[in-house]
Amino acid sequence: MISFIVIGRNEGWRLKKCLQSITTIINQDKIIDYEIIYVDSQSSDNSVELAKQYGAKVFLITGECNAAIARNIGAKEAMGDILFFIDGDMELFSGFLPKVLTQDGRLEYPFISGIFNDVVHDLDWNYLYTSRRHKLQEGDEDAVQTTTGGLFMIEHSLWNQVKGLDTRLKIGEDYDIGLRLTKLGFPLHRKATLLANHYTRQCSLGKDHINYVKYTALLLRKHWNNRNYLKIFIMQQYTTTVLLITVILSLISIWFLGLYVLVCIYKNIKQDNWKRMWTPIARDIVLIWALLCFRPSKHKLKYKLV
Repeated sequence: MISFIVIGRNEGWRLKKCLQSITTIINQDKIIDYEIIYVDSQSSDNSVELAKQYGAKVFLITGECNAAIARNIGAKEAMGDILFFIDGDMELFSGFLPKVLTQDGRLEYPFISGIFNDVVHDLDWNYLYTSRRHKLQEGDEDAVQTTTGGLFMIEHSLWNQVKGLDTRLKIGEDYDIGLRLTKLGFPLHRKATLLANHYTRQCSLGKDHINYVKYTALLLRKHWNNRNYLKIFIMQQYTTTVLLITVILSLISIWFLGLYVLVCIYKNIKQDNWKRMWTPIARDIVLIWALLCFRPSKHKLKYKLV
């Protein structure tokens, strides 16, 4: 049995596209044994009523809301031996499921996803452009990865084995479970088959930038000994890496901090971002503070059937 688990908050027309696409692939791919679950993060629009129109079992979060909490609720209430997680702003394409299911209805690989497009709009939802998220094209060889995004299928038993998502993480919760599964020997199998369109808006992190830094620090603290994560962290956060090293070396000589300054100057030259020269330094200081001091608690699942 496949449990389609959709999460969302105020997705409007995107949720309608999502639910309609699920019913379409159920019919076209001839899925007989299934259920649709929708977990709502306190929407103020008609999301709950819309989900009910498509026959979904709807759960409303009554406590703290984030994507990890919503997916954990959906998995807890799911009856299927296969969990299919879908964000409410995604539209699925038929033809994927027959390629990943065996004749007896099991997943050919216990943790799997496909490729999808980001259909990017401006803040007023005017279309801008479409880009391929995972850089795979149909017909390429399948890839093995550690990150999922909000769209993946997993055996229910494997989900239970890793105890689902870490509810402390408001950002990077899907990356975290991918890293944990990879460590267990189950990296994500990325099928080179188009699975969905993801309808999103072009916007900067803005006020969420500090949260991004804080949860990056939490991921580093959780996975400092995971070479799959360290490799990516060092590539993406190389100024922070140099700062950590030079702080240690500064115990020998304070002049080692000059190496960090040179790396920051190089980054600004590379990005042509002299107007914000102090941004990487401030960001690195916040990350190191969060690495030492940011210790959020796990959230309990508080919800009701509606």
